[in-house]
Amino acid sequence: MENKREQNQINNKTFDKRNFYTNDDSGKVFIFAILLPYIITFVLYFVCGFIETGLKLESGAITGHVGFLIPVSILTQLSFVAIFLLYNKMFGITYKASTITNKPKWQDILIAILVACVSLFGLYMFANCQDAFLKYVIKYPINEGLIGIPLSNFGWFILNLLVLGILPAVCEELMFRGVVLQGFRKNFSDKIAIVVSALMFALFHSNLQQLIYPFILGLILGWIAIRSGSLIISMIVHLTNNCIVILIAYINKPFLNFQNVWWYYLLAFGLIIITGLIIFIIDKFYFKRKNNNDIEKEKVIKISPFVWVGIGVSVILLVLDTIMRYLG
Repeated sequence: MENKREQNQINNKTFDKRNFYTNDDSGKVFIFAILLPYIITFVLYFVCGFIETGLKLESGAITGHVGFLIPVSILTQLSFVAIFLLYNKMFGITYKASTITNKPKWQDILIAILVACVSLFGLYMFANCQDAFLKYVIKYPINEGLIGIPLSNFGWFILNLLVLGILPAVCEELMFRGVVLQGFRKNFSDKIAIVVSALMFALFHSNLQQLIYPFILGLILGWIAIRSGSLIISMIVHLTNNCIVILIAYINKPFLNFQNVWWYYLLAFGLIIITGLIIFIIDKFYFKRKNNNDIEKEKVIKISPFVWVGIGVSVILLVLDTIMRYLG
């Protein structure tokens, strides 16, 4: 009798789980994804700063060392995984909701790598033009190359691949294409879901230099996540993009460095058009089949207040970062 009661409780618990997110979930997870890394970084900086003071070390002796930056970067990314797992656990949501459990086809994997390569090289010169505008026109202090971790030998290269390549591709996709995108898809059209989730992905980076390119990349990642029906595919695109950028930096052979001449701008614009055409062709002829990620829509009129709060917080952080950069 006792065993039967326990089995009924298990069945009821399973039945109560949901296999979808809403835009309310999207907003909550976005807020957590913005604030938790800042909290982790603040605590680590405070503790290490206290140690520096106690040991009478120069300011930045610990916090300015690469041995501090690496664990901070890793913990930041792992915090996204923690948010994903704990949120699903607390609110009784199955992992199916994120489409992480959908097994991709090998053809989709090859298409994902192709899309990543086309997108990166199609937008590379545009990113150079954007950086030049920020640096020379509005005098914005941009970051040159990769940040923090050296690339002086093969060992550092592998570490960069792990910290700046693999971890962000997996952890950030769980957040933005796994939860945020899917939550908006439940309540709005796929086009709106892609655009809004890409905007939130761009704002998440909290600086002007990483605003336009992540937005465009977010559009591509959202599109391929929906059309392929698998979060793993968007992870592969993200991973390939990151790894190529790190490889280019490692071999120190920049692809068409910025040149302030008319043909550079024209070529950058042309490559964007070519990129769009290639993606259009892939969408039209390869993804013409109905994907396995169609979900039952529940239309709502208003976006969740949690979404607006998250966007508001991210805009404030973006403004503060911009002010701090100008102040030096």
